[in-house]
Amino acid sequence: MPSMKIPESEPEEESPCREDAPAMPVVTSYVGGHREQLSDPNLEMLSLVARPVRPAEMLTNVKAQQAVGEEWDKLRKIHTWLHDAVREYDDVCARRPY
Repeated sequence: MPSMKIPESEPEEESPCREDAPAMPVVTSYVGGHREQLSDPNLEMLSLVARPVRPAEMLTNVKAQQAVGEEWDKLRKIHTWLHDAVREYDDVCARRPY
């Protein structure tokens, strides 16, 4: 096997970008420990949490039915789905080019 001669590389020049960009300051301002806990939680924040509605509850609770219906109406109003472009799965598979 012939010996390969590795060309010597030229000395690397300092990149001019390094001089233009300032170094990020290193600041240690973190004081360990925990923050104080809230003594009186804001009950308004807790009221913004929605709980899942089970199908059995939705069938028996009129307010739940109305709420779910309103959510579906909102989604239909913003055209979340293209109802006019729905096709059968078999038709889609039959038109595949491969």
